[in-house]
Formats: sequence, structure tokens, C-alpha cells
Amino acid sequence: MGGFSGKFLEVDLSKGTSSEQSFDEEVYKKYLGGLGLGARYLYKEHSDNEDLDALGPENTLGFVPGLLNGVDLPLCGRMSVVSKSPLTHTWGDCNVGGFFGTELKEAGYDAIFIKGVSDNPVYLDISDEGSQILDASELWGKDTQKTKRAIEEKEEKGEDVKVASIGPSGEKESLISSIIFGDNRAAARSGLGAVMGSKNLKAVAVKGNKSNQVEIENQNRFNEAKEEVLERLSKEPSRFVKLMRKLIQPIMPWLLRRGVLGSADKGTVIKMFKDQGTAMATAMSTEMGDAPCKNWKASGPEVFPYKEALEIGGENIIQYQYKDYACATCVIGCGGRVSVEQEPFKVEEAKKPEYETLASFGSMSLNNDVESIIKCNEVCDKYGLDTISTGSAVAFAIECFEEGIISKEDLGGMELTWGNEDAIVELTEMIAERKGIGDVLADGVKEAAKEIGDGAEKYAMHVHGQEVPMHDPRLNPSFATAYVADPTPARHTKGGAGHLEFGMTPNSFKEIEVSDKSKNKGKEKAKEKVRGEVHAESVKVQVLLDSLGICFFLGYLGNFPFLKALNAVNDWELTRKDILETGERIQTTRQAYNIREGLKRSDFSLPDRIKGKPPLEKGPTKDVTLDVDKMVGEYYTAMGWNDEGVPTKKKLKELSLKDVASELHQN
Repeated sequence: MGGFSGKFLEVDLSKGTSSEQSFDEEVYKKYLGGLGLGARYLYKEHSDNEDLDALGPENTLGFVPGLLNGVDLPLCGRMSVVSKSPLTHTWGDCNVGGFFGTELKEAGYDAIFIKGVSDNPVYLDISDEGSQILDASELWGKDTQKTKRAIEEKEEKGEDVKVASIGPSGEKESLISSIIFGDNRAAARSGLGAVMGSKNLKAVAVKGNKSNQVEIENQNRFNEAKEEVLERLSKEPSRFVKLMRKLIQPIMPWLLRRGVLGSADKGTVIKMFKDQGTAMATAMSTEMGDAPCKNWKASGPEVFPYKEALEIGGENIIQYQYKDYACATCVIGCGGRVSVEQEPFKVEEAKKPEYETLASFGSMSLNNDVESIIKCNEVCDKYGLDTISTGSAVAFAIECFEEGIISKEDLGGMELTWGNEDAIVELTEMIAERKGIGDVLADGVKEAAKEIGDGAEKYAMHVHGQEVPMHDPRLNPSFATAYVADPTPARHTKGGAGHLEFGMTPNSFKEIEVSDKSKNKGKEKAKEKVRGEVHAESVKVQVLLDSLGICFFLGYLGNFPFLKALNAVNDWELTRKDILETGERIQTTRQAYNIREGLKRSDFSLPDRIKGKPPLEKGPTKDVTLDVDKMVGEYYTAMGWNDEGVPTKKKLKELSLKDVASELHQN
């Protein structure tokens, strides 16, 4: 059946049962896979559970491969994990790469949905022969790497079995805990590791069968799409570009501060992704004012000079890399394994830190010691913690210490100051172990501020409980709309037009191109009246990519003919209008989930500090103040939602969401 089997697995841990269920083809046409299929299932599954406890037995955790997972097409290795978030009490999801989604498809399933709570620690074992709920008592307490290896040995399948597991942080229901896939990839945001921990579910292990590989319905058409993708991804920087990079390196800070560099050619971007991964953006983002500094209190080179930013940037990071890796079907391979040979931050093997990690443990705390950041990243991956939230919690604690709200005694004698790499690592370990003040911080800055009191709320940078990611909307304003208006708050990967402002080009999506009005560059576009329309169109494309399982970085790499590929795989004839409507339907379903939970527009706000109230007096984003309410209103209008973010009856009818309309509009 093309990119789907039509079959998914329902597991009830309270009863110790599992059963195979099915969707018909129309569901896939309307919701695809990944995020879309997860949204459709959870909206219906939770319809009778008002005020659902995210850490209770009725909450459902879904592992949903993208519809193009398992297809031999570059950049199609990502999947979604969905649930109600215990961190924000909203719709929750996270997107992750690796090989798990492809393996699950090869096991014959389009999704796994898990509810209930086991009496004892268990893990779920899945193959094309069925599923088993197995005892995990001996795995409980182990870190994610040891868990993965223990399951590989027990299954006697080696690395052929793909493992998603939680570490001790998820077991202890840390609200900022993550799910680690293999050794390399994290489903980190929304606190879904705590959902697994609440269910006594240590891991999910999947072993597929190559005979279940996706069968392409229209091979000739598919080959055309694949050739287009490969041709674009094979571009190399020209000799002229290489020469120019060398020539402008000495004046790079000056150019970045003045925004005169423009967009890099695709060959250069591909080469940098391949060599450095997202770490390539660290020094540039700090210099431009994109990376927040000092817990969002400052911006740019005045507090974190370019030479310090280079210490935690891509050029330096790759000095520690001994191996690179790629997700399923990826021909770029932005990932890497790193090691640190010497104390005090010795690390034998760990994942190369991504940009978000480098900024959250770096510029946020004025820390330019790259080895300490590698160590923090290793701790977070082993224990299963979101690095954005953990790094933000550290910066929050430093400011509370500076303001006299947290004492040296509270910290067990630690001198928690800006740029103190030893203290930053020690506090990260305390958060991972829920030890001392780390026990308070392990549930995120909102809950920590409540417990600490004494005005600590002023320094907690979050939206509805989730820590704000490392892209400053004072530089690229549409990120503010995403942080406040997406159903999962404070998410840069839901950034919509924020990515266009940052450098992604609309013609990356030639088949489903966003509005021509979005082609203006940077801040000029951000001031236009059409901002809401552009953001809405960008969001629709973004949720499509998450539902198809396509890496979002393709937007920086060149046009990707995914509509042609989707139609070829399934022998469909979907049009540009059809697919944009699908993206709109998925986003509207996610929004409707929150509305049904009783959440209101006023529940979501960006901290005044990040809005520029008062504005910064120095740095690249000085004197900038954002009118977030206006931008959110423009986006709601473009989506066909009312002023409170409630999808109108007319819009729901257009999207064939009659069941949603009957729940949201009972009159």
C-alpha cells in the first residue's frame, strides 16, 4: 500500500495487552503519517478525558514514523513522538531522526500508541512477528547507552534492533526529560521522557524485516523525484566561494554585525552541514544576536565576544570528532561522535553537540569552554534530559544566585557564577540525578521558580512552562509568533516564517511555495502586513515535513520535490491545494486539542525580557521591542481562527473536521 501498511499497534500496559488496529487509506491522505497521524489519533483518543493527567494511565504516548520513512529517498529519516505534555499541559510532540521510524515500518507498523501503567518496569519488544511486553527490572536505573546495549545483547540481534529508551531522569519523571533513540538522537522537548517513566516503560525495541520495505507504486515517477533531490544535494561550493570564505574570515564579525553577508550558496551550506552539523551556526548566531546571552539578559559580542564564540563553534567542535554518522537515507550526515581525552571533563564517546546545546550551555551562561559543554551534553543524553531546558535551568539558577535568591548553602557550597564551567557541569549532573537544588530544577524553570519564590519568576524564561529555545525573536520576529502561538509552546522547530527570516528560502518548496510576499529579506519582511499570511503558509509546510518524516534542514539546502515523491510512492494525484489543506488540517487539529483542554490565548505569553520590554541598550538587537500580540493576531486570522485562537466553524467545515466542530462549537 505504498508508504503505509494501514496497520498500527495499540498497547495497554495496565492490562499487559497489545493489539493490531488499522486505518484506511483516506486517513493517510488527510493526515499522512508522523505528526499528522499522531494528531488525528490522540485528538480522538483523548476526547472523553477532560483535564487528562499527563502522567496518569489515560495519557497516550505515540511513536509515529513519517509517511516516507522506509522510502529510499534522501532526508526521509525523521519521525514524531506525540502525547499530552506533562511540562506544559498542552498538546506535546517532538521530532527525532535516526533509524527507529524506518525499522518500525519494516516491522509492518505505521505507529505504536501506548497507554496505561505497568505495575513493574517493562520494555516493549516489537518485530514483524508481533509484540511482547517484557520485564525491565534489571534495566531500571541504567543510563540510555547501557540500556541500549543490554537490550541488544538480550535480543541477540546486535545493532539490528533499534532502541528508544529513557534514562534515570525519565524514570524519576523529570518534566524536562527526553527519550533517547540509539546513542545519537533525542526526542527532547515537551517532557515526554517523563510520560514513559510514569508508565514504568523503560524502552521500546524494534526489529524489522527487510521484506517489509516500502513498495513504490510508481517507480518511474519516483526515480525522477529522487534524481532531482540527489542532484541538488551533490552540489559543492565553487572555487570562488572557497576563496571568498578565506578572504572574509578576518572581517567576519564586522560583516555579521552589519548583516551584509546575504545567503550562502547551497553548495556551501551542504558542505558546512556535512562537516560541522548545526554547530556551524554557533559563532555566527552569537555575533548576529540570534543566540541569547546571560539568560536572555544580553545579546552579542559585548558580553560574549566573537573569539569566545568561536571556541564553542563548529570549527573547534570537529577537532574532537572521531566519527560522523547520518540518519536513515541521509546522504549528508551532519551527526558526529566526539571524545575528550583529558580531565576534568573527560568523555570517552558522546554525541557531537548541536547548536541548541552549544548555545544553551554556552552563551546563555557565558561559558566558552567547549569541553565542559561536551560533558554536559553527554550527561543529558545518558540520563535523558532536554539540553535546551537543562541549559536554560542552569542559566536561570546562575542569575538567581547573582541576585541573592539562591545561596551558596542552597548549592552545597558551589560558587555558581557566569562562565564558571566547573559549576555548570556540576549543576547539570545534580539536575540529572535530582540531587539537592537539582531536584527543584529538574522540573523546569517555571516549577523551580514557584518553589524557590522570592521573585525568582522574573528570571524564569519560559512560555507556559517550556524553556525558550536559542533563537532570539528580537532578531527574527516570527519566532515570537511560533513560541507563543504553536500548540507546543516555545519551539524553534515550529518557527514558520522565523526560518525564512533566518535564511531559509521560499523556493526550497517549489511545488508548495509559500507566498511571493515572503521573498523579501530579513527584517523588512518581518514588518510587513502580510507577516501572518507568510507565517501561516510556512507552518503548513513545516507540519507537512514532520508528517512525511523529511528533515526540515532541506529548506536550507535547496528545492525538494516531496509532492512528486509522495504521489509516486502511493500512486496518488494530490495537488498543491490538497497538500496545503492537509498541512492546515494537521495544525488545526493540534490547536483544537489545546482549545478542548480549556487553554486560552491569554495563557501563552513571551517573557517581557525576550519581547524587549525594556529594550536592550547594547548589542545587535538593541532598541528592539516586539508587538507579539499583533503578530499572533495576524497569524490567527490567516489560519481562519478567531481572536482567541479557536478555529471557526467555517474553517473546520472546509477542512472536513466535523467532529472537531461539534466539540468546539456546540451551539
